[in-house]
Order: sequence, then structure tokens, then C-alpha cells
Amino acid sequence: MQKILFIKVNPVDTANLRLEKEENSIRNALEKSVKRAEFELVSRGAVTTEDLLQYLVTIKPNILHISGHGDEQNNLFFEDHEGFKEEIPISKFSLLLDNFMDHIHCVFFNACHSLSKIDNLSNQLPYIIGMRKEIADDIAINFSQAFYTAYFNGKNIHESFTIALNIISLKNFNDELIPRLLENTNHGETELTRKQNFLEQKLVSDEEVEMAKNQKKRKMKFYYRLAAGTFILAAIFATALFFLNQNMLVTLLGGVFPGILGSLPFVEIKKGKNSLDLINLFDLKRKRLMKAISYLTKEEVDKLNEEFYNILTMTS
Repeated sequence: MQKILFIKVNPVDTANLRLEKEENSIRNALEKSVKRAEFELVSRGAVTTEDLLQYLVTIKPNILHISGHGDEQNNLFFEDHEGFKEEIPISKFSLLLDNFMDHIHCVFFNACHSLSKIDNLSNQLPYIIGMRKEIADDIAINFSQAFYTAYFNGKNIHESFTIALNIISLKNFNDELIPRLLENTNHGETELTRKQNFLEQKLVSDEEVEMAKNQKKRKMKFYYRLAAGTFILAAIFATALFFLNQNMLVTLLGGVFPGILGSLPFVEIKKGKNSLDLINLFDLKRKRLMKAISYLTKEEVDKLNEEFYNILTMTS
């Protein structure tokens, strides 16, 4: 599972930003995404540099997103212990982030001027997103939301950045010229990300689980229709015998056999319900383990996959 750490910094002596709106828009994009089980969004506010260090060490984010203020000297504003701004040079800040390359693969500075005069911040960070100049609050929020909407639905960093640019360009104010993406072509994914991607690809996918559920539901639907059809047939057959023979015993016996046949589909329906329950339980277990997939071994993933295929075999 990938973790996004959303840092909100708005010192009391700076202009007010709608950081809660930005966070909510990202969280909404995550909740609506098809891959929501693969991401976790963690947010923190009123952050000092000491706080940030603590979060980097304990939360271990894969994407560090910092929303706040910057200036034309490429300073990023954090808060001091009284809540006032503390100017931190982004170039020096990036050196700090180099120490967390075992898990960080992208840093997103959603702050004015954050990348205005910088061509290369780090030899370690694979991706850095920032702004060339001042950007309007609503545009920054739209860009952020579009980026994560794409990323949460399977696009990579570069593709998500391009899509977000296209979205903010629709208003035709040349806002798409403000965001920048620095890519370190000498650096691939982090070891943690490579491991996560490998295990996620091996693990039974959302699509496979949904396909299994849908197959069981279709099978149960077929047997429901079959049961209804046989009972209707039994009623018609019994009615016909009654009018032809005028014999109640013959009529009853004539309706019993189709009625027995009509009860057989309910055996399959019960089996279908039981198998669907097992698949749902497996899905809950799978989603829980997805949150800690970086701690799983290949053998544990193989065992989980085997459990899924055993369920399908037992209930087929």
C-alpha cells in the first residue's frame, strides 16, 4: 500500500489558504477511485520542521505532499512554535528528504514559487512537483485533485502530472505553465516501491475477486429462474391432469415430480450463497493485508492466492 502524507502549513502571519478544501478534494478522489484499497491518505496540520521529521520517520510516506506558502527566493514556509512562519530553503529541505529515499519516491510542493529558479533539487528523489510562480488557490486545488484522481486510478506520476496540466488548461488562462515536474532519470523506483509493485502484481487482483463474485451471482440467478420455472411447470402440469382425469390423486402425483425437480435448484442456490460468503470474507482479508503489503513475503502472497483458488475449486 502506498502512503500519501498531506502536510498543511498556513502560518498565522501568511494569507489564509483553503487547505481543508484541498485535502477533502484529494480524499474524495481516493474514495471514488477503483484502486482505493492500494492507497492511504494521512494528513497533518500546523507543522513545524520538528513535526515533519517525526512524521517522516514514523509514517514513512511514499508521496510527501506539502501545501502552503513559498516565496520568490525558493523558501518554503513552515511554522515555528508560536505558529508564525519559518522560512526554509527548498534546496536544503530536499537534502533532508534524501535521507528517506527508502520510501519516498515523489515530493509534491503545492506552494507558490516552490520550483521557480531550480532545475535540479536532488540526485536522489525520482519525482519532484512544484510551481514556477504564484498560483491561485483554486487552481492549485484543481491541479492537486486532478493529479491524484489520475494517480489513484492507475496512472503513473508523469501521466498524472500531464493530465492535471490538461485539466487546469481548460480555463484558458495559461495556468498550465505554472506547475513543474522534475524527473530524475538516473533513479528508478525505490526498493520499497519495487517490492510493493511486485507483490501487488502477484496478489489476486480486485478484478479477479469481483469476477468470481459476479460469476457466483449469475449462477445463483440462473437457479432462481430454474426453480421458478419448474414450480410453474408443476402447477400447469397438475392443472392439466386434473381436468383430463378428474382424479385428485393423479393430479397430486402429477404435480409432485416437477415439484421435486423444482426444489433441486435451491440446493445449488444455498451452495452459491455459501461460496459468495467465503469470497467476501477472503476479500476483506485481502484488503486488510493490502494495507501492510510491504511487510508480506512472496510466500505469504502465494499462500493467500492459493486460498482464493481453493475457495473457487471447492465451490464450483
